[in-house]
Amino acid sequence: MNQTVPFDKPDASIAGESGDLAVTRPSPEKPTVDNAKYLEAPSSPESILITEVLVPKSKLEDSIAQRKDRDVLPVIFMQILVLVVMVLLTLQYSWLHNVPHILSPLLGGDNIDTFATAIANYDFVGVTVKGTQPSIFAVVLEVAIWSLAGVLARSEYYLSQIVVKKKLFHFWETASKLISDGAMGIAIAIAVVLFLRATQFVNLSLQNADVASIAAISFILGFYHEDTRQLLSSFRRKLSQSADESDPGKETG
Repeated sequence: MNQTVPFDKPDASIAGESGDLAVTRPSPEKPTVDNAKYLEAPSSPESILITEVLVPKSKLEDSIAQRKDRDVLPVIFMQILVLVVMVLLTLQYSWLHNVPHILSPLLGGDNIDTFATAIANYDFVGVTVKGTQPSIFAVVLEVAIWSLAGVLARSEYYLSQIVVKKKLFHFWETASKLISDGAMGIAIAIAVVLFLRATQFVNLSLQNADVASIAAISFILGFYHEDTRQLLSSFRRKLSQSADESDPGKETG
């Protein structure tokens, strides 16, 4: 006996003429293990997608160490550039103060007496008589040069710590940081010194300070320019209090 069973309809049942044959297709809403579909693994290696690559910790540390070792030469190159800037700054400072180059007596350019006389008469630029008050520009010039010297010395220390502590080094990011430190160190030192020359703050004043005191304070402010920012905050509060005390409207109100 031949029977044709339609499987395109769910729950379809067909019985034979004798009533002894019945074939039933399960409903899609009630799947069984037989009619379940499974996603087979790809048969070819080309169809395999690698989503994660695990690198051993030892190899990762070795690669970082090798990169740090390669960074030593660029750091030394940048340190040499900073030293060159310091030498040029010294030459410029000597020229402004009419001090011969330190090697000029040895090279025959000037005798040792000329060099000694220039050192003995060292003072603010434009001051030829002892006790004369320097101009504001002469003070700013001293502060700018000595604070820049402090920033450059701090930069050398910062670069050396990169090598000693084996930190990662990025040339252009470090160059940007050194330039910004130089600008900020000079600006902060000028603001602090001029403020202390114009007024007295916590029994501290630079109204009659000589060139040696200005140079020392400017170098320290440039070297520790990060900490000097906190000092500027104190100056700002002091100025705000002085402005409030001098305002008659607030006193009467």
